[in-house]
Amino acid sequence: MWSVEIAAPAEEREALVAELWDRGCAGIVEKDATVEAFFEREEEARQFGIPAYHDPARDWVQVSRDCWAPLAVGERFYLAPEWCEEPTPEGRMRLEMHPGLACGSGWHEATQLCLEALECYVRAGARVADIGVGSGILSQGAALLGARVVVACDTDMEAVRIARARRTAALLFCGSADGLRGGSADVAVSNIGGVAAAGVAAESLRCLAEGGVALVSGFETHEEGGMREAIVAAGGVIVDRREKRGWVLLVYARAEGGAGNGPRASSKRTASSSSSSSS
Repeated sequence: MWSVEIAAPAEEREALVAELWDRGCAGIVEKDATVEAFFEREEEARQFGIPAYHDPARDWVQVSRDCWAPLAVGERFYLAPEWCEEPTPEGRMRLEMHPGLACGSGWHEATQLCLEALECYVRAGARVADIGVGSGILSQGAALLGARVVVACDTDMEAVRIARARRTAALLFCGSADGLRGGSADVAVSNIGGVAAAGVAAESLRCLAEGGVALVSGFETHEEGGMREAIVAAGGVIVDRREKRGWVLLVYARAEGGAGNGPRASSKRTASSSSSSSS
């Protein structure tokens, strides 16, 4: 077994992990500032740096799997990797994860923020638009929460293929948010990074039905100012904010209607309470 250690800044980590799995990686161990990737063959490891040789007697795939422990998110979700045999805790809904297949594995703070916010804003029978579907975890979470219909899109065809396997979106297509029908969603959710999210702020608002809200995450605190400016410029007003270890989620609605009759508006948690929740 061969391994290579690669620098992995927080904002680039999910994309790197996805690429590693795509290039034949047999396992990954995440560290503070790097990831250690394991490969069966030396030439595969050399794609990412100078590899080190490891004793084949040790099960390095299992070492990697041990780093992906199941995780309780919010009040209702339980994230577990596909190989996990632990039962789902009572009162929680299981989201099975496939680490590295696409952005949005569920272990990232921004994804957790989105799932926690969906718990508050998606009520039974709601219509949800998932803009930048990634692995499909948010679409699946919305469906488990009782959404009547979930429509999703992504500009990455590989992400669409992976998300389609979850069978949670009534309509899933490769394309941008401008392909979504106006006024068709009670909740629009995006976890696609600050620059990209700012670019779809206006489209997210256009998709909202009366009283609807948009949830956006995927950016850090130093990017928040730009995201707020984009929302206001698009005609939105921010009605909620959450933070988890430097990553931020904003909830916004149309400025002229404010939060209106937004789903579960009274159950919103404060930024301080959401940032201290378990992850």
